[in-house]
Amino acid sequence: MFRLLIVIFGALAIAIASLLVARAADAADDQFVNSLAAQGITGDRGTIIAAGHTVCDDVARVASTAPGLGSNRAQLVDEINGLRVDPYQTAFVISTAKRIYCPQYLGVRV
Repeated sequence: MFRLLIVIFGALAIAIASLLVARAADAADDQFVNSLAAQGITGDRGTIIAAGHTVCDDVARVASTAPGLGSNRAQLVDEINGLRVDPYQTAFVISTAKRIYCPQYLGVRV
């Protein structure tokens, strides 16, 4: 009986933790989408969120390369081109994604 209670409480704790993580992710997604919308960058919510995560993936790749190799900004721009943004807006998407989704890379230039 005691083991059953431990299992139940463990499962409940995992469920609550999962909900908290999901809410944190939703809050970051909301913040990202709303920040872009304030700059006139709108579209499919899933596409916008995916673009933000793609930025972080690419910045992480750049950060892990040997010094001096630089980044491939053109490739990054192509990947967020689905948002149909101009160059200024592209820079805004990149900086906002870094600020919201991956602040550990704020100092990494792409």
